Amino acid sequence: MKETPVPNPNRDPHSDSSDGIGASSSGPDKPLGSSTPEPQAPPKQQGATLFPVQLRTEPAPDMSGREFDIEPVVMPKPSLPLAWLGIVAGPGAIRGHTFVLRQDNFIGRSKGDILLAGDATISSRHAQIKLEPSHAGAQRRVYVLYDLNSTNGTHVGALETVSNQANRIQRHELHDGDYILLGKTLLVFLQT
Repeated sequence: MKETPVPNPNRDPHSDSSDGIGASSSGPDKPLGSSTPEPQAPPKQQGATLFPVQLRTEPAPDMSGREFDIEPVVMPKPSLPLAWLGIVAGPGAIRGHTFVLRQDNFIGRSKGDILLAGDATISSRHAQIKLEPSHAGAQRRVYVLYDLNSTNGTHVGALETVSNQANRIQRHELHDGDYILLGKTLLVFLQT
């Protein structure tokens, strides 16, 4: 195997010596053995195009023992609290299907953000869930369920009593775990 000579970075380009040994000077104004060698052009290789590279001649700064000012990253609070509706039972949609709530949500059989098309007892635009300031305190925001004058009404309550006529609502502040009956479709409101 043939060895290819590697250029000596300390070699004087004006010297007669091809290996850089015994060079009398590192340049016109630099003494022999100067700590900042002159950058050398790489040797030409056949079949390859070489581009000149600027070599860094100053030493890298010593970073050992240096302290850095690192500020903790503060994540912004989400603009909306995470909440969703889950289908528990009924013909409106597949059991277990969930709908993530936004700022303003319309529920209906044929119109709205949450479509329960399989339940003929749900009005086309049945109910609305909106994120609003709580009546208990303006600092707290809650999801509020409104019935939109639906034919069969909107009911909210515990699982055992949700279908009682006493649980029919026009406006209701939702709480985690509330059951909602729209027509014959039972949903549950969940919030983190």
